[in-house]
Amino acid sequence: MRAGFECKFEEVTLEADPETITHEKAAAWRKSGFNRISMGVQSFQDNELKAAGRMHRRDDVFRATQVLRDSGFQNISFDLIAGLPHQTHDSWDESVAQLLSMRPEHVSIYLMEIDESSRLGLEVLTGGIRYSASALPDETRWRHFTSVRARDWRCRLRSLRNLQLGFARIRIAPQSEILAAAALLRVRCGRPFL
Repeated sequence: MRAGFECKFEEVTLEADPETITHEKAAAWRKSGFNRISMGVQSFQDNELKAAGRMHRRDDVFRATQVLRDSGFQNISFDLIAGLPHQTHDSWDESVAQLLSMRPEHVSIYLMEIDESSRLGLEVLTGGIRYSASALPDETRWRHFTSVRARDWRCRLRSLRNLQLGFARIRIAPQSEILAAAALLRVRCGRPFL
C-alpha cells in the first residue's frame, strides 16, 4: 500500500470484529502497515450483543484488546451503540465504564440504526419477537435515553480527555442529540428520516 502512493500515512486503520482477532492476524496486520485497529464493540453486555446478532461476547473484547496491545498496537478504537435491544440506563453506564477502564485511544458512540430490510427491521414493522424487536426501547424511553445519555457521556468523555487520561479522540455521532427519537420512528414509518 505504501509503495503505491506517494504520501506519508500517519494512520492506517483496519476494522475488525473482536472474536476474529488472533496473535497471528495482529502480527500480519502490523507487518502490512496497519497502525490502528477499530473494533465494533457495541456493548459489554452479552445479552445485548446476542440480541443485536453480534458474534462476539464481552470476554472477546478483553482478549482481543490484550492481543492487540501485545502485538504492539498503540492506537485502538472502540465503537459503542446506544439503543440496543435490552439496553437499560444501568447496562449502558456499565458498558461505558468498561470501555473507559480499557483506555482505548479513540471512542465513537452511535445510535442504534435499524435497516428496515433486515430481519430486525422487518420485525419492527410487522411485529414479532424472534429478533428482539420487542426489546427495543419505546419512543419515550428512546428519546429520553439517547438525549440525556449522549449529553452526559459527551461531558464525561471530554472531562477525561481534558484530564489527559489517554483519550486523544472522542466522537459521538452528530445525530445523537438531533435524531434521538427519529431513528426508531424512521423504521416504524418505513421511510428514511432524512
